[in-house]
Amino acid sequence: MASADPARVRLRVGVHTGDVVQHDHDVLGLAGNKAARVAAAADGGQILVSSTTADMVNTTEFTFGDPITADLKGIDGTHILKPLLWSNRP
Repeated sequence: MASADPARVRLRVGVHTGDVVQHDHDVLGLAGNKAARVAAAADGGQILVSSTTADMVNTTEFTFGDPITADLKGIDGTHILKPLLWSNRP
C-alpha cells in the first residue's frame, strides 16, 4: 500500500501496566502480550493506553480522549482503551 507521504512514518503505540518476566531478550507474561495487543488496536500516529495504566497516571500531566472498547486477540473479555492526546509541538 503506497503512502501519500513516503517520508512520514506513523507509529502505533500501546501501553499497559503489569508484571512481566524477562528471559534473555524476551518479555513474557500477560502484561507484555496485552501491551502488544493494545498497540495493534491503535491507528497510525496514535497512542492507546489500557484503562489499568490510565487509572495509575497523573491526569494533570496527561490528557486522554474518550474511552473506546476493544476485543484484544487472545485475551478474554472486552477491554477499555484510552487514546493519549499529544502534540508534537515543542
